[in-house]
Amino acid sequence: MNLKKKVVLAIVGIVAISMMVGAISVGAEKVTVNLWGWDIMAKSAGAQNEFFQIENPNIKINDVTMAFNDVRTKVTTALLAGVGAPEIFFSSGPMTGSYIRLGGIMDLTDELASLREYLAKPWLDNNTGPEGKIWGFPWDAGISTIFYRKEVFDKAGIKDPGAWTWDEFIEIGKKLTVDKDGDGEIDQYMLAIASAGGNFTSWYQMFTQSKGLHMTNASGDVLVDDPAIVDVFQWIVDLVLKHKIAEVVVEYGSDAPAYWVAFKEGRYATEVRASWAAGFGLKRLGYNPEHAWRVASWPCWEKGKPTGGIWGGSGMMIPEQTKNRE
Repeated sequence: MNLKKKVVLAIVGIVAISMMVGAISVGAEKVTVNLWGWDIMAKSAGAQNEFFQIENPNIKINDVTMAFNDVRTKVTTALLAGVGAPEIFFSSGPMTGSYIRLGGIMDLTDELASLREYLAKPWLDNNTGPEGKIWGFPWDAGISTIFYRKEVFDKAGIKDPGAWTWDEFIEIGKKLTVDKDGDGEIDQYMLAIASAGGNFTSWYQMFTQSKGLHMTNASGDVLVDDPAIVDVFQWIVDLVLKHKIAEVVVEYGSDAPAYWVAFKEGRYATEVRASWAAGFGLKRLGYNPEHAWRVASWPCWEKGKPTGGIWGGSGMMIPEQTKNRE
């Protein structure tokens, strides 16, 4: 399934969820539903209140915005204590599994069963636990993409990539990984690879998912000895040691200023990241008319067979302790 079709189906899923929620009636009693989320999550949900209340005039959505880490801390505390949780809260994809294991979350499998066919599998997997049960409403998806600096590609005579394969990506990378000043040191790499930090797991997850694999089993155990997973990691290591088109970066991600400075100085020709990076990342990547960033679909492992993965994304979860289950 190509990226465009996945996005369309994802939108269909969101519309279906909105219709399903909008059709719920909890009687004439006035109800306030508290929703905890971080910046854009709470704002985007709040923006839909007007439409939601047309169908549910007796329900008030109270959007409580807090820092990302505060959502995690306060939700965890409330679930452990058995009191104090909101009716709904946002969970980022990597955190969903920990909430499921912690317990105290409503099982939404039956309510969402009819939506399975509309949702890209990696997106739904973000909200799925053992035995295939669904514990969260998928909200947004961090679909895997490749951001690239158009002016670098243009100067090298490389046409717009369209639909890359990973083999083509490597060959292009060999052309764009260069020593610009002739001092024997590489000044520009094709990409940077995360070695540690908050984005470490999510970065590698995109590659494993695009191979149809998972880094953990249904119980949450890390599959460190799975041969297929090992092969993917070896392929990534080869980008550094064999093909020499990538640089390992210790300080990687949103909270690593040195990483973004390196981009502004032109050290990397591409950025492997989820589609949501366009919302905040391009500014940090040093966007200007000269740098002219563009975005391409996730490369195929086999020509003509598009694949992809998910970095993050989020879902809405409902604690069992809520007094307004419907």
